[in-house]
Amino acid sequence: MSIRYSLGLIPIVVLIMLSAKACGGGDGYHNDYGYGYEGEGYDDYYEIESTITNIIDSRSFLLGDTLITHDSSTRFKYGNADNLAVGRRVEVEGVRTASGTVIAREIEFEYD
Repeated sequence: MSIRYSLGLIPIVVLIMLSAKACGGGDGYHNDYGYGYEGEGYDDYYEIESTITNIIDSRSFLLGDTLITHDSSTRFKYGNADNLAVGRRVEVEGVRTASGTVIAREIEFEYD
């Protein structure tokens, strides 16, 4: 497929759309805490990076108003579940349920 220069901004729009698909879905949406995707095959994918504001129990914590849960299938990067603490900055990738809870597939600890 070739793209002609006479198409103006169309190649840029196509590139942006392809980038969104490659990252996990179709039309992205953003809120105060994270970025999610709605689209083919990724209706519930969600990514959020923030500081832990509350530890609920050994399997759940809050990032702002977003409840994050994790289980034995959650992958941890640069740490483990024992390192989760209030004030710790993390990036979470997972599945957002209808209730708004994010079930973490991966939790990455962020360091400055």
